[in-house]
Amino acid sequence: MSRLFFITSISLVAASIFLCAHPSRAQTASDATLPAASTIITITPANKDSVFQLPHRFISAFSDSVVLDSSQTLRRGVEYVLEYTQARVVLDSVFKAELFGSGERQHTLEVFYRYFPFQFQDSYFRRKLVVLKDSVGRDTLRVAKPRSSFGLDDIFGQNLQKSGSIVRGFTFGSNRDLSLNSGLRLQLSGKLTNDIDVVAALTDENTPIQPEGTTQTLQEFDKVFVELRSTDAAATLGDFNLDFAGTEFARLNRKLQGAKATADYRFGFSHGSATASAATTRGKFNTNQFPGLEGVQGPYRLTGRNNERQIIVIAGTERVYVNGELQTRGETNDYTIDYSNGELTFTTRRLITAASRITVDFEYTDRQFSRTLLAGQNASEFWDDKAKFTFSFMREADDPNAPIDVSLTDSARALLQAAGDDRAKAILSGVTQVDSNGFYVLDSTTIGTTTYRFYRYAPGRAARYVVTFSSVGFGQGDYVRKSIGVFEWKGPGQGDYLPVKFLPLPQLSQIMDLAV
Repeated sequence: MSRLFFITSISLVAASIFLCAHPSRAQTASDATLPAASTIITITPANKDSVFQLPHRFISAFSDSVVLDSSQTLRRGVEYVLEYTQARVVLDSVFKAELFGSGERQHTLEVFYRYFPFQFQDSYFRRKLVVLKDSVGRDTLRVAKPRSSFGLDDIFGQNLQKSGSIVRGFTFGSNRDLSLNSGLRLQLSGKLTNDIDVVAALTDENTPIQPEGTTQTLQEFDKVFVELRSTDAAATLGDFNLDFAGTEFARLNRKLQGAKATADYRFGFSHGSATASAATTRGKFNTNQFPGLEGVQGPYRLTGRNNERQIIVIAGTERVYVNGELQTRGETNDYTIDYSNGELTFTTRRLITAASRITVDFEYTDRQFSRTLLAGQNASEFWDDKAKFTFSFMREADDPNAPIDVSLTDSARALLQAAGDDRAKAILSGVTQVDSNGFYVLDSTTIGTTTYRFYRYAPGRAARYVVTFSSVGFGQGDYVRKSIGVFEWKGPGQGDYLPVKFLPLPQLSQIMDLAV
């Protein structure tokens, strides 16, 4: 008996079509971007074969030429034919007979051509057909045998270096349930083709842990990206750093997550480079400037754009200056930083006095709105670098319809719309009245002829108010913070807190810069 199982095989039909199954001169002739090669073939009268195999598989159509004995160029299609998809040189039989008609000596053929640097197999398949015989050899059975597991080497060859780890574990404790943990990290590097390199770091973990700011070099735990590089272009998907060195108005150095592409070009009397990026930002940029305290090395608390204290500084984004001099992070250098609390501490190597002027540029996250960044820059040089033209565009915007850790009611949305970009109008009362067991009582005092009403911290059954305070800046508020959850009224303009809640304002920043 005989049984036949159907097997699906994917041959490289697309590659064959692309690589000149029906080539045209306009599309493939003399493509200078492809690598060039040459092969020397020796033919003798004893060699009856007129077909010679070339070492490279996919030949660019009409890029070939054949020279006989380093002197005579053969005519394509008359004296020889080059089968591009099979990479074979076929000599005309009449021409070969005439070649050895005058004498018994060998000749050399030098074949010049350009080729596509692909490393495809002839076919890819999940199963292969195997013929099995019975014990007496009278009957056969054809079965579909599973092929070995499909891997990256089947597509890209043996040029990739791969490493990684798989983690399986569990966590339990006296105050928590049993939970299972799983993680995968994979690193790839190597060549896809002769001109294209790949570097990738992939993971299915999402850890909120940030590296400690006590060393000069930080280890990124959650950086995930795929980067492709060639001679004149590169593309990155995932986490990357975007660095624009433009004018003082268009300089940018940010940690982003998205896509970035760069390319170098040369056109006529000019050459240059172009960069484009579309990404989501990991945080907002801010600058804190403050004087040092005599003999106090820290910690100095960093705040957000609107004096927010509950911020998380993005690891590795800070630039610390003391009296205009850039400092180096590390316990053995100038300063350390606690990213989770946003606190900066200077080491004994950099002594802080009342005359010290401290400036800190950093990125921080407050998890209010989803934020995107579109950026592009082109720098061109002309006439042997005698002139330079730079164009930069950046647009960073919050999505008001995509709040993250903020819950907005319809009344709050209406208030935001009416406030525009005025933060002082986007506020809600921070006072909530309860029946009993609050934290604050309403009190009053008279200064001169004016009576002021304020909230005094007195937790207990008689307290009828729960109050939320927000930082408004030194000299702008009436309360000061004594400890966690405890605020004391000092008088109008004598503090930096008010009993209000600020609504987050969606922000938009964009700039276009031309420099010659």
